Order: sequence, then C-alpha cells, then structure tokens
Amino acid sequence: MHILPDLHALEQRYSADGLIVIGVHSAKFPNERVLDNIRSAVLRYNINHPVVNDPDASLWQELQVSCWPTLVLLGPQGNLLFSLVGEGHKEDLFLFTSVALKFYKERHEIKAARIPLRLYKDSLPPSPLRFPGKVAVDPFGERLVISDTGHHRILVVSKDGRILHTVGGGGSGWKDGGFSECLFNSPQGVAIQEKTIYVADTENHLIRK
Repeated sequence: MHILPDLHALEQRYSADGLIVIGVHSAKFPNERVLDNIRSAVLRYNINHPVVNDPDASLWQELQVSCWPTLVLLGPQGNLLFSLVGEGHKEDLFLFTSVALKFYKERHEIKAARIPLRLYKDSLPPSPLRFPGKVAVDPFGERLVISDTGHHRILVVSKDGRILHTVGGGGSGWKDGGFSECLFNSPQGVAIQEKTIYVADTENHLIRK
C-alpha cells in the first residue's frame, strides 16, 4: 500500500502515453485471498487501476517475485524489461518508464493514447457515504459531523439525516478555501469546539479547521 502514491503519480503522468498499471494481489494470509475483501480494499484506497487476484501466487512465481512490493515493467509483447524490489524507487520507476515508452513509440509498437478501462467501482450505484471514518455531535445534539473518508469530504448532517453542508469532495488533494473549494485526502477524525470543526486530514498529515 505504501507505493500507491507513486503508482498514482505514474498513472497521472504516463497513462495518456500508452502506459497501463495493473496490480497483482498475491496474498500473505488466507483472508486476503477473499475476493470481496480485495474489492473493499480497492475501493477504500481509491485504486484506479485493474487489480488481479493471484490467490495461488502463480503470477508471483512466473515473474520470479521474491518479496512485497515488487514493481515489474513489461513491454508490449509481455517481455520483462526490469523489476524494482521494495519501496523508495520513484525516480528510477519514472526514468525507466519514460525511456521504455519512448523506445516503443519510436518503433511504432505502441500508440500514445489512453487505454479505456471500466473499473469495478464504475458498476456500483451512487452512495452518499463511502467508508465513513468518524462522527462528532455538536453540543446541542442538533447536528452530526461525518468524515466521509472515501469521498474525501466532511458532511454536516441534521439529526434526521438531511445533509446541511458538504465540505470538500472535489477529489483528493490539499487546498484551503470555501466549502466547495477546499480539498481533503482521506479525512478521518473530526471534533467540534464551539462553532469550529477540526478535521484529521489523514493522508495530508494535517489538522484542518
């Protein structure tokens, strides 16, 4: 999970050049092989690339992987170009990827185009909440403040369930501003002091108010 930010940045940078990122989940423990658990994790961590369930570690063995995490770059014919073991290789990953894309584009073996994908989350019905983290109640018991973690926003809700205010929610990020302008990244804890809401903006490592 620690390399997900690097993979997300890689997708943002090179998806339009013909790169596609595919996760391979080779489980350590029995419960990690359960498909529903994998789907839940993909949604919770907002993974925007396909993930293959490799319960018997067949791909792990075929690619000669020896530890978690391992990054493998394949050419257009499935040929192994290089692999990186462990974390902290963002610069090497970007360098090798850019060189490989340039090489295969010059040989006309790939097209500089985004590959269309339909992800599991695209098939789900809309939901007002996605993996809500915490709830705080105002001193008068009239309003609830909910950290809607999966939607990267804070909801202020009446005691009968009506949404009164939506704070953030325009995607993950770090930005101050009004309710519709500010951005959070997986907010969790919330607290209310008088008329101020404090938010533990988890992935930004910040306390916001």
